[in-house]
Amino acid sequence: MIIALKHRWLICWLYAVGILDLSIMPVSALAVAPCLFPQQDKVVHALMYGGWALLLGWAAQKQMRHRPAAWMVGIVLMATAYGALMEVLHGIMI
Repeated sequence: MIIALKHRWLICWLYAVGILDLSIMPVSALAVAPCLFPQQDKVVHALMYGGWALLLGWAAQKQMRHRPAAWMVGIVLMATAYGALMEVLHGIMI
């Protein structure tokens, strides 16, 4: 099954909204999550934003045919900036 380009972008932005929702959730709501290993939160963040970067690359596949390295750098920078923004928002919400 081939997913249309507009639906790929919709999936990307819904994923980003999900990250926003998780990021502004009160800390008390996450307190029940067990700590399975040290630095667990860092791994979860890397997977969350790495997953979003992969989705962005998937959605931008057609555009990436021209200057793929620039697109990849842009996607990584965008995911990193979004992660930093979510950390700031989370800090404000606490």
